[in-house]
Amino acid sequence: MVQSLKKFVENSIFPIALFDQEMNYLSISSSWQKMFHGTENTIGKNHYDFFPDLPRHWVEAHQAGLRGKIIRGLDEPYALPNGKHGWHRWQVSPWYTENNLIGGILISTEDVTLQKEREIELSLILARFELVQQAAKIGVWDWDLRQSNMILNAEYYALHGLDTNEDHSFDDYLNLILEEDRPRVRQMIEMAMTGACDYEGEFRIHRKNDGKLRWLKTIGKVSFDEKGAPCRSYGAVYDITEQKLLSLKQLEEVAESYEKIFDSFHEGIWVIDNNAITTYVNKPMSDMLGLAQSEMLGKSIISYVEPELRHLAMSKFSDRREGISDRHEFKLRRKDGSDCWVLIGAKPVFTEGVFSGVVGVVTDYSVIKKIQEEKDRKIIELEALLSERSEKKQQL
Repeated sequence: MVQSLKKFVENSIFPIALFDQEMNYLSISSSWQKMFHGTENTIGKNHYDFFPDLPRHWVEAHQAGLRGKIIRGLDEPYALPNGKHGWHRWQVSPWYTENNLIGGILISTEDVTLQKEREIELSLILARFELVQQAAKIGVWDWDLRQSNMILNAEYYALHGLDTNEDHSFDDYLNLILEEDRPRVRQMIEMAMTGACDYEGEFRIHRKNDGKLRWLKTIGKVSFDEKGAPCRSYGAVYDITEQKLLSLKQLEEVAESYEKIFDSFHEGIWVIDNNAITTYVNKPMSDMLGLAQSEMLGKSIISYVEPELRHLAMSKFSDRREGISDRHEFKLRRKDGSDCWVLIGAKPVFTEGVFSGVVGVVTDYSVIKKIQEEKDRKIIELEALLSERSEKKQQL
């Protein structure tokens, strides 16, 4: 049994190590050797001699594995004595002797430093984007046409003189516009809704809180669903009363910044509103499920979840409503009906203290999941075979 496991570990392409009950090394894969030990010999030596300052919960995980439990860790930071540091996922599993006794543990790990650094970079970009909006006094809106729900940033409220503690409809917005400008703005919106052009124009408003006349300039886009019906409008607005020389190109870059930022990442970006309805996905996200971006807009998240998992999906969405961020594995369903295992980092969004939706960073985990399941299956088959041989020997 031990020799078979040693051979399995040595031939593995993943960082994996086999230990006895005293945490002495019995076998390691070449990728484990490269990741943790370089050229140093490890066989027969104790794990804790190499890593005397391991976090307490890792040592406890080892002890739990020696008691027969399987313990996993997701995206944890690590720092090695050689100065290397990063992020990894790991699993501790017991292995059994021919007499069905626990002989020690298997530890497998996966370095996810690059992926984690991308997520951190995305957070920094989004934070900088928010600062740019505030510094440039640019209002941003995201309008779910199907749900008649509008998400507005703080600058949008300030530009229009609106109270952030009150709900504001599209008609409220039109009523602020001067009567002589209103037909032109309506025509501009109607043309954008047909796909004839983007949403762009200048108009005057009486700011609601003080009645002052202000010139505003706006530019935006309209997204369409699979039937060609408009389902989402988003864009930016800024005050040109004192500064009419602000370039249109700069504003266009702000209006399109979501696509420019999100489409540059390998990970999927999935934005849903406070009713779990999709309001935005980038191309990597839609490609992950074999869909066009327009096919996902306006659909509930449970449209891509098997019926038996929908309760779990909505339970996690309820956690987001409570302000709880999370990172977890989940199984989605592709357009062709196949499984798509993903790793989701979900962050709730609140506007002026009110829950307005969720932004998710989604990584395709399918290949890794299949390899893990295949590895687990082979271990189970090997244990079953050895158990069968042991029983035959006892019968003889």
